[in-house]
Amino acid sequence: MEENRLFNNWNRALLVSLQLPNRSTSEVQNSLQELSSLAYSLGGDVAGKIIQVSSQIHPANFFGKGKLADIKSTIQKDCVDALLVDNQLSPKQIGNLETLLDCAVLDRTQLILEIFAKNARTHEAKLQIELAQSEYLLTRLVGL
Repeated sequence: MEENRLFNNWNRALLVSLQLPNRSTSEVQNSLQELSSLAYSLGGDVAGKIIQVSSQIHPANFFGKGKLADIKSTIQKDCVDALLVDNQLSPKQIGNLETLLDCAVLDRTQLILEIFAKNARTHEAKLQIELAQSEYLLTRLVGL
């Protein structure tokens, strides 16, 4: 069985998080640090971290227009090929962000699935990862 890869390969990532009123700055920073460790465990390089403080999620792109401009500028300047979002995104948001930013976009769940896929060694583990990835994709397709 070939290696499980649900998402595109990437090497250099920008980490971003949306800090809503129910989360403290330290919670968001700790969560981004954990996301950074997850990215490193896949062999990825972290180009930087960006936090947007907002009272709401923007439905179409998750982030506000101004922050998206900052993110796009950083992606271009630092030769980033993936945006790792420390929140759960809808399939529509992922598609919109990938189109707008011209790079791969992964949320925390996708990143964790990639780590499991990379480290699965036995046939049973690979099948379990394949099942988890399929279930994840199915829930995303239903949400479209």
